[in-house]
Amino acid sequence: MTQKTKSDAASMLESMAQRQPQRGAEPQETQVSLQANNQESKQTNLQERATTFSTYLRPSLQKRIKRLALELDRTTASLVEEALEVFVARHEE
Repeated sequence: MTQKTKSDAASMLESMAQRQPQRGAEPQETQVSLQANNQESKQTNLQERATTFSTYLRPSLQKRIKRLALELDRTTASLVEEALEVFVARHEE
């Protein structure tokens, strides 16, 4: 591994670590989403809080998700949550 590659890899890992929420902390995107949907929450009197859910993914898919999250300046959790919301909505119809 060249020095530049090591530096790039270290920068990417550091950037990802800064965006990943700490255990027990609510992701920022979820907080913003909850605030944006506050009207809906008031109507139903239900507020959902994000919790941990783990599953196995192929390393190649994990890498693609991490790269996309980095490009979009989002967390991997927010990307996976959005993808699952779309998938579940499509299959509930």
